[in-house]
Amino acid sequence: MQVSPTSSAPYCLIVDDEPRLRQVMAHLMRSDGFQCVEAANGLEALMLLETTPAILVLSDLRMPKMDGMELLRAIRARFPDIAVVMITAVADVEMAVNCLSLGAADYVVKPYQVEDVRARVSQALDKRRL
Repeated sequence: MQVSPTSSAPYCLIVDDEPRLRQVMAHLMRSDGFQCVEAANGLEALMLLETTPAILVLSDLRMPKMDGMELLRAIRARFPDIAVVMITAVADVEMAVNCLSLGAADYVVKPYQVEDVRARVSQALDKRRL
């Protein structure tokens, strides 16, 4: 787990079992004004959410210990105001529909374009504000 320095910027939690992918996404989100917290799996993510007021979670689907779908269910049950965007390497329409039906704000397929992630995050946060 990695926590960035405190400031007034909103928190974004990035959940992925691949450290390099977390770092790339954290760099992108920091450049867009977020403080970033990182977790390697869903269990770590839930522990961080207990103490970190994140408004956004970007989560991989396939991870050890607790996968992205289980994490999404837990976030919806315990932290319903957090916007969640799922990220996966598998372009599976059924999986995307399942994520959206469970309450994900959006779904991004790797490899992703930076502007696509920014657009989806913006839409997710707009939905959250509503």
